[in-house]
Amino acid sequence: TLLARFKKANVYLVNVRVPREYESHVNALMAEAAKKHKNVHLIDWYSASEGHTNYFAYDGIHLEYEGSKALSDLIQSRIKKHHETATSSS
Repeated sequence: TLLARFKKANVYLVNVRVPREYESHVNALMAEAAKKHKNVHLIDWYSASEGHTNYFAYDGIHLEYEGSKALSDLIQSRIKKHHETATSSS
């Protein structure tokens, strides 16, 4: 699998918020991968974007500028936090 090929790398998965029937299934698969593999880290966009309709375009899928900024800030902060935690514990 792809995760097996990158077992020495940190892999960051960003879950989704989309008004589609597959949303919960995809998010559950990502959460399971993060639990199963210690090098896989889940970034919880689903929770972070809750209630922020201004983040999304009219279709509820694509991001407006505010949503793009919030998502990129979230990814950056989670990776930085993980790196700081990993560095301080080694």
